Amino acid sequence: MNETEDAFRLIVIRWPKLQAELFDPSPYFYHAIATNREEEAEEVIKLHSQRGEVENYIKELKSGFGMEWMPCGESYANAVFFRIGVIAYNLFLAMKLIALPPWYHTFTIQTVRWRLYQIAAAVVRHAHQLLLKIRAPTDKVVLFCKFRLRCYELVCSQATAI
Repeated sequence: MNETEDAFRLIVIRWPKLQAELFDPSPYFYHAIATNREEEAEEVIKLHSQRGEVENYIKELKSGFGMEWMPCGESYANAVFFRIGVIAYNLFLAMKLIALPPWYHTFTIQTVRWRLYQIAAAVVRHAHQLLLKIRAPTDKVVLFCKFRLRCYELVCSQATAI
């Protein structure tokens, strides 16, 4: 901050410590935000606090789609791998917000997998046919069928719009 000629505003947030610390006798915590924004201080603090959501989205992308490590040592192949992962993540977000019930909107990838896709089933042979016998609560099967129908309706509405 000492090396800039541009004007900026410094917003300092102070809140009390719940427990005294051995080497810091101050009764408060402090957090400083340097900004050139002209909104009210509360609005700047609110915008600054929301930046953590981006970090959570990146964490969910990495852990939810196995993007912690790149698959090979070639940069171009890794870039393609990462782009495919980002496309899959964006499709997942769209699916979650458009096709699933509102209470699913805050769920992570792992939770949606657990609640929607991971259904116990067994492949059985009956009357010379292979059948999939689902051992899941009916509400889970109904939700999955509604989800499939909603996706189908969205695809059909887009096809007729073109």
